[in-house]
Amino acid sequence: MPYKLIITDDADNDIENAMDWYENKQKGLGKKYLLSVKACVKLIVKNPFAFAKIYVQIRKANTNKFPYSLYFRINEISKELVVFAVIHNSRSEKKWKKRI
Repeated sequence: MPYKLIITDDADNDIENAMDWYENKQKGLGKKYLLSVKACVKLIVKNPFAFAKIYVQIRKANTNKFPYSLYFRINEISKELVVFAVIHNSRSEKKWKKRI
């Protein structure tokens, strides 16, 4: 049975803010960022266990071409993948840890 993908409001806001920032820097770059995030999400859905645990049950997947990571957890009971943060790699881990 495939896992249901859930992107939290916080993660959705992370994506929108970064997309707006990139779009303001260069027209069309925000869309490229969004496509990179979507490609990463597809990889997570396809094989969520391919990504290493970095903290308790939290896993991290890096986007291609942009310095962002998606932080997610797998709920095997409810068969859900919960993406709860999409954060720039230079940011402190406190930013995503306060969301778990």
